[in-house]
Amino acid sequence: MRIIYKNEPLLFVHGPPIYIRVATTDEESTSVFVLNEEETEEFIEGEEEVQETTRTNSEVFNKITSLGSPFQRQVYKPLQFVFENEVLKGVINRIDGETLFIELVDEEDLIVAVDINTIKDVLWRGKPFQEK
Repeated sequence: MRIIYKNEPLLFVHGPPIYIRVATTDEESTSVFVLNEEETEEFIEGEEEVQETTRTNSEVFNKITSLGSPFQRQVYKPLQFVFENEVLKGVINRIDGETLFIELVDEEDLIVAVDINTIKDVLWRGKPFQEK
């Protein structure tokens, strides 16, 4: 008969180490108040046409979007983002449309915004990241 203690793990899984960093942010109100109808008409007239941008490398875009989920952010870090002239080493902070925000590993509290279309490849542990 084996006795299992309260703090003893029941299952051992071999995999990459996971570090969880919980960041707290103050939530701001996003309420919009319109005083009269003239302001809404001016706003509608001021809208510009949004131009569609074509993705130059959809494979890299798919890799980054799959790595952007919270669990993958914690498991696959740090990542290396290969550009034409340089390589950035960091963690995905967030993805906003075609813009990727990278939190650099070497610099403390430095976040860089990068256009996803300029990224040539994504490396993890020095090898190209393979989606499954």
